[in-house]
Amino acid sequence: MRDAEKDLALCEAATPGPWESLPDAVMASNIVLRWVCQMYDSVDVFPSAAADARFIAESRTALPHWIQRAVVAEAEVERLKNTMRSMSGSLIAWSMHLDDTVLTPLQFRELQRITKPLFEA
Repeated sequence: MRDAEKDLALCEAATPGPWESLPDAVMASNIVLRWVCQMYDSVDVFPSAAADARFIAESRTALPHWIQRAVVAEAEVERLKNTMRSMSGSLIAWSMHLDDTVLTPLQFRELQRITKPLFEA
């Protein structure tokens, strides 16, 4: 299980972006290197190189995890919105058949105020 606060701290510890992926470099011994880095205007010491490496490695599992959770959460929000719309429609239809002894005009207006945003979404 991923920890959202730890993953966010991992992101914040890495070098700010944007980052770039540079073309492969082939070394004399046929080792292929792929460079991912932030572009600098000057040669500098990279104080967060270890944090950047950890960020890259952890991103492989963290990113799919959080994207999948977001997709599931968004689907649940839509399902709940649809349920609320359905329920509020029934509630309004039901309330229109009430007489004043069951629901006062003030209560009826409050019911309309509460349910109105459900129909505007």
